[in-house]
Amino acid sequence: MSFEKKDYHKPNDTFEVSTSVNDSDANKETEEVITAITAGVPGNQVGADSSENVSRAFVTRTYERPYVQFSTDLPALLAGKIVPHDFKSVIARINTYFEAAESFTSEVGWTNLSWCLCGYFCALFYRSKYEMCMAQMSDFVEERNKKLFQPAGMKLINPLQRGLRIIEIEILPGLPQFNAIAEL
Repeated sequence: MSFEKKDYHKPNDTFEVSTSVNDSDANKETEEVITAITAGVPGNQVGADSSENVSRAFVTRTYERPYVQFSTDLPALLAGKIVPHDFKSVIARINTYFEAAESFTSEVGWTNLSWCLCGYFCALFYRSKYEMCMAQMSDFVEERNKKLFQPAGMKLINPLQRGLRIIEIEILPGLPQFNAIAEL
């Protein structure tokens, strides 16, 4: 394939662009990337990340409702590292923050109307209901990290940092596991 390069100093200059890519190499590379990401672990979790020596478990979104909601199923990678009831209560609480943030009330309607009428100038002085709920959820995630996940050698990543697609839980190597959180 050739393209003409328009150069005002050399009007007839052309160059060749090589587009020949070995399809088997591209497919092989894609398969290696997919294998590295999934590491052969089914469902909501991913295997160990060799670059940082940190395992990561992912809790996926469910699309059953019109607002953001995450699955409360315990990933197999976290079995034995956290009490299932505690895990489900944390995820359920995060889900309630999203439900509250996206619910419509008369207060939200009046706020939106006043923001429209003042050209969103009010946004400089007041936070929306969604912003307030997300700030509360971020505080909750930090608090749960300090009291529940960090003593067990894990770290819960705020879903806002992952684009509301997943909840990531990092499992740090060499730290206490199930016994540390059973005493809480």
